[in-house]
Amino acid sequence: TVRVKLIGRDELGGSGVAAIYYTTDGLPPNTASRTVSGDGDIKLELKGDIELKDDGIVPLRFFSVDNADNTESVKQASSLIRIDSKKPEVKDIVWDQKIDPFFGSTPIIIISGVTDDGLKGSGVKLVEIQLTDLSTKWVVASGTLTWQYSFIPDVLLNEYTVQVRATDNAGNTS
Repeated sequence: TVRVKLIGRDELGGSGVAAIYYTTDGLPPNTASRTVSGDGDIKLELKGDIELKDDGIVPLRFFSVDNADNTESVKQASSLIRIDSKKPEVKDIVWDQKIDPFFGSTPIIIISGVTDDGLKGSGVKLVEIQLTDLSTKWVVASGTLTWQYSFIPDVLLNEYTVQVRATDNAGNTS
């Protein structure tokens, strides 16, 4: 949920702000649209919070009306409001082993996979991998939607535990 504050202001000596009308579907608002209303007192400033809950881009449009029925032109939020409450998914993890020609017969382990942040998501920012037997810190894989990480295994370790997580541009981590 994202909370947005709408503020309507009337000039000094004005009749006061009666209401702020708004839409979140991209259509221009009118006096039948959702509203932030005053209490009938003459206030030069009217403030109200609205809650936006649906994931995706929210095209917020609004206008205010004063107590003398003067109406301002419809305005649009100066920056896009993007809501992303869902974690990205890490899918299709593949573990492969190849021989590196530059290091003779040394094997290289390649871990790769796919991430998905959904149609309304903010996009995958990074993918990280943790090899619990090799290191306890998370390392960044190359790529985001399709990604990979490679390493030369320790010859003394026969088993690795691999954890993969993805973080999207909204900060949600899988």
